[in-house]
Amino acid sequence: MYVLHGLAGVSLVALVMVHVYFAVRPEKWWITNSMIFGWIARRHYLEHHDPDRCGGCPASRIRAGHI
Repeated sequence: MYVLHGLAGVSLVALVMVHVYFAVRPEKWWITNSMIFGWIARRHYLEHHDPDRCGGCPASRIRAGHI
């Protein structure tokens, strides 16, 4: 039972370390900020999403003049 407890503890620490590593990578920092603050800058949104493929996306409504 102690071995299982030790393996679970080491696994938990490893998973947390991997999660933190992938959350603070420089090229993905905008995603981490969006999870913390709850919004995405327009520049990042338009760089990573194609508003023309999504008819209900806010950027497509802005381009069409609806907002």
